[in-house]
Amino acid sequence: MSKGTVSGLQAFHEAVKQIRTGKLHPVYVLSGDEIFFTDRIQDELLAHIPADLRDFNLDILYGNETDISKVIEVSRSFPMMSDRRMVIVREFMGLFDPNAGSAESSDESMKGSSKGDVDLLLAYLQKPNPQTVLILRDEKTPAGNTSFGKALQKMPDGLFLKFSEVPEMELADWIEKLAELTYSMKIEPEAARLMAQRMGPQLQLVSNELDKLCTENRTGDVITVSMIRDKIAVSREFSVFELKEHVLNRNTDRAFYVAERLLHQGSSDVGETFKTIAFFYNLFSNLWAYQRLTAKGLALDEIQSQLGVAKSFYYLQQDARVYKPNNWADVFEALHDADRAIKGYSKLDADVIFLMMLKRIMTA
Repeated sequence: MSKGTVSGLQAFHEAVKQIRTGKLHPVYVLSGDEIFFTDRIQDELLAHIPADLRDFNLDILYGNETDISKVIEVSRSFPMMSDRRMVIVREFMGLFDPNAGSAESSDESMKGSSKGDVDLLLAYLQKPNPQTVLILRDEKTPAGNTSFGKALQKMPDGLFLKFSEVPEMELADWIEKLAELTYSMKIEPEAARLMAQRMGPQLQLVSNELDKLCTENRTGDVITVSMIRDKIAVSREFSVFELKEHVLNRNTDRAFYVAERLLHQGSSDVGETFKTIAFFYNLFSNLWAYQRLTAKGLALDEIQSQLGVAKSFYYLQQDARVYKPNNWADVFEALHDADRAIKGYSKLDADVIFLMMLKRIMTA
């Protein structure tokens, strides 16, 4: 019975739990851009093929280097000295159109294969070889309005999972659920938030560190903030572009957090402050000019020409909609004062100059 288009940590956990009991589906379709889940499910499935027999019972194919008839031929073959064989097709959407830029369309995405081959694949999904586990994986997702997408909903014994990237705002909740589902452990909400801040949305790294924490915490105690501070180093790399997003949205807490991390990442507080002042001066000069020219009624192509920006013009438009200070003079005064202070006209430390500049910009 097909499991439908489910996603998320709960679906991942249920799939893994079922695989570990030995109840394997003959077809798995793993799609979406969060490959952490896809890799883990694939590893769980591979564990059912003895390592010394994988040369005989494991085929790894690539959708843009093979064709549907080959996939079906291999999938219909029988295992050797094993209960089952496994066929993994990476980038499987390439089976339909190796040059397609997106699978989120119609049956046009299948133009790379003959209708007969596609029909053979659809027929196989309805009656797969029970001694083969066919894994079709791709970051692209088959559109629901294609014949293939519809067939996935009607597989009599297959599992279709789509895993999207975990939004950063949901990462702390994800960590709490992972600890509970995978390790039967509890982690304090504040501890989960701290871990998310320190590591960022790198699910494999987060999982590895959580595994260490839960393994060391043999008493079964709740994972606390102090444990995270003691055991989890800051591994996340921040950029001035992320800082920009929080500044433009006037998210003071996140802006200050990212700013402090940028200072710690850099080789020098003074050097990092210099670079950030230059970045924001260029950004705000363009935003001010864009808003001024827009108020004059100029067309977008004229504004783009006058500003002399090309690839970044779209983002400039988006930023100009978000950030509209009450007084542009206050913004540039904050930048000017920070520039003078960092050049020696103040006895304040570089980190203080940096944070004061950001606060003045966000309150302008």
